[in-house]
Amino acid sequence: MKIQKNNLNIKRITPILVILLLLPGFLFIPQVFAYSESYNDISVKSARKMIKKSKHSDLLILDVRTKAEYSVTHLYDAVQLSYEDLEESISKIDEYKDNIIIVYCKSGARSKNSSQLLVDEGFSNVYNMEGGILAWIDAGYPVWSISHNVVVKDKGNIEITPRIIESCSCGCPEEDINDPQSDIAISVEFNVLEENETYTEVLIEYEIDEISYETLMKKTLLFSSESHSNEVDKYYELYYYEISTLDYNRRFYLLSYHNENKDYNFSITSILTPLTNDFYEKIETVIMHIPKGESKLTTIDLIDFKKEIKVSEYYKDIGKVAKQLAKEYRKSEDETLKKFSENYRTISKEMREFSQFINKDLYAYDFYTEESSAIIIDPIEPPPEGGGGGGGDDPLTCFICVAACSLALAIGCVGASYVYPPFASVCVAIIGEALIVGCEAACIWGGVC
Repeated sequence: MKIQKNNLNIKRITPILVILLLLPGFLFIPQVFAYSESYNDISVKSARKMIKKSKHSDLLILDVRTKAEYSVTHLYDAVQLSYEDLEESISKIDEYKDNIIIVYCKSGARSKNSSQLLVDEGFSNVYNMEGGILAWIDAGYPVWSISHNVVVKDKGNIEITPRIIESCSCGCPEEDINDPQSDIAISVEFNVLEENETYTEVLIEYEIDEISYETLMKKTLLFSSESHSNEVDKYYELYYYEISTLDYNRRFYLLSYHNENKDYNFSITSILTPLTNDFYEKIETVIMHIPKGESKLTTIDLIDFKKEIKVSEYYKDIGKVAKQLAKEYRKSEDETLKKFSENYRTISKEMREFSQFINKDLYAYDFYTEESSAIIIDPIEPPPEGGGGGGGDDPLTCFICVAACSLALAIGCVGASYVYPPFASVCVAIIGEALIVGCEAACIWGGVC
């Protein structure tokens, strides 16, 4: 029985909080009737023509990247067998020995070796796609993707490209990370020094492997509002945080918005780091859209702004990005991905309304920022079986871990533990490791990536 070319089947995930060269040519498809001792190198242009011409034939598109890489972005109808395991799993495609097989990887190295292995095992029509999926994307050809890199430039121009992750999912060599099984003794104690309706001061004392630390967290409520209508509840909050340790001091605003209604839950969580009294150093935002009663994939789109921008305009531009992403998903050849188009139109509408709210109700904080970025997450279910690289099984959970870790560091991870005490041990462990090897490595260390 031939290997099935199935779309991804994704489980539900819950995040903490807050992720190229083409030469012109003509199509030449040699008809090979006898065993060939070598494979054929082809350009992405030729590969595209072969795939279109053989759309309903037994042509096999073979992705030899890892499951983690494949689960985020791949060619339509591609079958995944990782290069590292190809020799052991090659029997899965035995029935394709006399069929055309197009092999690709990220940039061409693994696919060359894989193509030679296939030829050595008796496969007679093997084609290595030079430049890999990077060249395919650079040529503007379509891919199945649940994650994009988005760049917003000076004049509002928006560039969207499918995201290609590294083979160990987070992009960090696994051998460079400490053993995730290491035992770390952790204890955390919270002492509320002062607390009223608008102000909280907490001393957090924690111990990691018998070394003691102290963090002082001051949280001031600057703005709070809520509205309730038929099946819609909206909540707005703005806090000012001061996090201090013996050798570390951080001040920032935490702006949050939550919309709960019958169709979906939606949230915006932003960290605004002030540079002066009327100018921000940077804004970092996590946007969550969770439809109710539906089974979907999980999308993660990363947005980077290459310009100084006012806070209200920043949220408005994210709305424009969401509108463009809606168009990208609507163009998909996959019916499930097409359904995300409606989700992103909803996100676009929410961002426009939030921009107007900032302009009207929080104008006193509507300053320009030097740097800005955002992550849009639509999480319902997971990537494919065995999807993760490193210690974990889910590359999207890895993305979320890195995003949440960065946000936790900005807020002060131990401060998050005060709000949700069960998170304390994990939080302190991650922040301790993050100080040494960074958030990406910390997530691998923690077994998430």
